[in-house]
Amino acid sequence: MLKLLAKSELNQYIDLMYSLVMQPEFTSYPVYYDGIKTKDDFIRRSYAAYDYPDEEEILVYAEGNEIKGWIHYSYIEDENYLSTIYFAIEENFSQAYEEFLNYINNKYPQAEIYIGIPTENISAINSLDKHEFKLVEESWNDVFHFENFKSEPFSEENIIEITSENFDYFAQIHEPNQDEMYWTNEKLEQDVDNWQILVYLKDGKPLAAIYASIYNGKKLAEIFGIDFFDKKYNEIYFENLLKRMLCNLNKMKVEHLVFFNSDESQKLVLELGFNCIGKYRLYTKKFEM
Repeated sequence: MLKLLAKSELNQYIDLMYSLVMQPEFTSYPVYYDGIKTKDDFIRRSYAAYDYPDEEEILVYAEGNEIKGWIHYSYIEDENYLSTIYFAIEENFSQAYEEFLNYINNKYPQAEIYIGIPTENISAINSLDKHEFKLVEESWNDVFHFENFKSEPFSEENIIEITSENFDYFAQIHEPNQDEMYWTNEKLEQDVDNWQILVYLKDGKPLAAIYASIYNGKKLAEIFGIDFFDKKYNEIYFENLLKRMLCNLNKMKVEHLVFFNSDESQKLVLELGFNCIGKYRLYTKKFEM
């Protein structure tokens, strides 16, 4: 049974729920065992749900009188976009998800649901497959912690840092790669001061690019993409761009770098000192009227 959780009830369940989100076989993304987020972060984010009553809710899943998990979700009405902030169920995920889908279908009949799942959460994956969710992304969740970073002399004259003044170098290579990405050239150029964007040039032609968002007081960064002029992975370009990215972020005092990475570059990323948190799967489904 699903029940809406009142703010006054939150504290009595917070320890149980935190224990669930720390176990990949029970939880969803974003994960809290990545060495970045803390229990205090979890508590703050949970209480923040009540600051946005028109957008977020927390539901608890109970069997009899025993709480087995909870679901914290966000809904953006203008976009019919629904995403889970936590979906942590200790037992009987299939039943909990069945009830959640019915609840959402009645409340937001045109919603498009997005949910990220660790591959260790077999119960969740089986339930999503059963309900014909579409797998739209599968990647490695890699994290680089700069506290142990040892900067080595690195010089690659073919790499330039992108600003508003030379943004066209990046725009040339990002245009054919952006497809349906949220971060289009237009959005990135408007927000360029909050990004680290590097381009690999040869004879004045952009051949590859890497771009990372910098946030949370410049303590955190996340690589959102790597573009190649011919859309083919090139390890030499990628390695040089990533090494320069690490050096630049270290100088900026960034503490952690997140990278949802592909199979083809995973070996190199681990060699450069990233920690693999696990494999991430993103599923989606759109309800029809």
